[in-house]
Amino acid sequence: MRYSGLQKIHAISALHIRGLDLFLELTRQRPAKSHKISPSKVSRSPAETEGGLAAWKRPTRPRCTNADARAAIHVQGLCYADCKQLRYSAVYKWISSAPTCAQLRARSCTRRRRSASPVEHVFRDSAAPLPWRPVDNNSRKWNSTAAEKMLRDSIQWRKQWDADNLDDWEVPEIIKPYLPYGLSGFDKDGAPVIIVPFVGMDMYGALHVITQKEFVKLMIKLLDGYLKLAREQSKKHGQIANQLTVIFDMEGFNLKQYLWKPAGELVITFIQMYEANYPEILKMCFLINAPRVFAFAFTIIKKFMDDYTLSKIQIYKAEPIKWQAAILKLISKDQLPVHYGGTLTDPDGNPRYTSKICQGGKIPKEIYTKNMDKPNEDYTTVVVRKGGKLEFDISAPEVGSILSWEFRSEGHDIKFGILKKDETNGTKTEVIPIRRVASHQSDEIGLLTCETPTIYSVVFDNTYSILRNKKVHYSVRILPPTMTSIM
Repeated sequence: MRYSGLQKIHAISALHIRGLDLFLELTRQRPAKSHKISPSKVSRSPAETEGGLAAWKRPTRPRCTNADARAAIHVQGLCYADCKQLRYSAVYKWISSAPTCAQLRARSCTRRRRSASPVEHVFRDSAAPLPWRPVDNNSRKWNSTAAEKMLRDSIQWRKQWDADNLDDWEVPEIIKPYLPYGLSGFDKDGAPVIIVPFVGMDMYGALHVITQKEFVKLMIKLLDGYLKLAREQSKKHGQIANQLTVIFDMEGFNLKQYLWKPAGELVITFIQMYEANYPEILKMCFLINAPRVFAFAFTIIKKFMDDYTLSKIQIYKAEPIKWQAAILKLISKDQLPVHYGGTLTDPDGNPRYTSKICQGGKIPKEIYTKNMDKPNEDYTTVVVRKGGKLEFDISAPEVGSILSWEFRSEGHDIKFGILKKDETNGTKTEVIPIRRVASHQSDEIGLLTCETPTIYSVVFDNTYSILRNKKVHYSVRILPPTMTSIM
């Protein structure tokens, strides 16, 4: 790998992290011709001389330990080889000739131990490692200030969610059979391969049986569990196995449930949680069998993703020849279910390998325990009089715009439909037929792709009821067309 001059400067400047500035101070005062320390110019304490340890300091220089250097390098996502390639011999030679951690521990017996900063503790305390390389050179753009803030915020976040103790937290039994995911095997580099049949994710039902907080804890527990497995794999196969390869099967994806605000907000929360606390854990992500409507959803969620994360995502239509070829470059057939181009099956021959990959499914309303149907400030509330109806127009100015709606009624059903207006003669034709909807039992959610610029009429019809007024909470929006392309 070759580095530009600007990258070299960034690599060194990035080492300036709070609590580690002594490292830079030392390198700035390095000798002009030689980087070795002459024994005659080194001051030793009696304890160090008796112990046979060479003291690591000059009288005129501040002391910087090997642990400082290691922390600085690994915080920035570099390795010793990177430093050598950067040809900063002062940095590389200083690190390679610095005393070992064992020597430093021995010194602490005779010298007052320097108090370490929280940043150093993260890397020096092997008993409580973070599940990720917290400050990577890609997502932080070599900005050491942003890198340190990211690290500290993540430490605080893990404390807030008690993430290190979630092994003792039990996932609610009611949701377990409906979570579509599973470990298929390992890729050619030894990294875990996770498959998610996304069509089996019933977000609406899930948020009626567990809380949003429980859902977040569940995701933290799953991610930390897979990362623990990846760390074990890295001991056998090296650091290249210390990441995750994920396959999202988008076959049958329905945008409707994600237009429901609590579900949409939770998805965005998961993405933000990943970007802030689990960067660099993703080796590759395959989004396969993506329907056309998925392009719209991806246009929204990618706004919350880092460019480096997006570079690891490959999206494919329902063209198995293409996505299987891409997947098999990274994963061997004996680590994949037959359904995804591999050789794994269940004992009964099921090609989806359901004994390991849970398929999820629709959660029965009979087991709902939470009420998520309360109106919020984003809804307009109206009372449709008995024997009357509410009708209003909404304009779709661009081809490919999406008309979305979400509504619920209190106590009783109501008729709903959408009409398309012909601007030349004013006539209206049904696009969504007007029919009775049981919106008092669950939210009615839907969308419509606009094929031409036009005006739509949204209708709430209560003409069939001569006894009851109907209270309706609704949100109707026009969303701009998507320009996202799928492979």
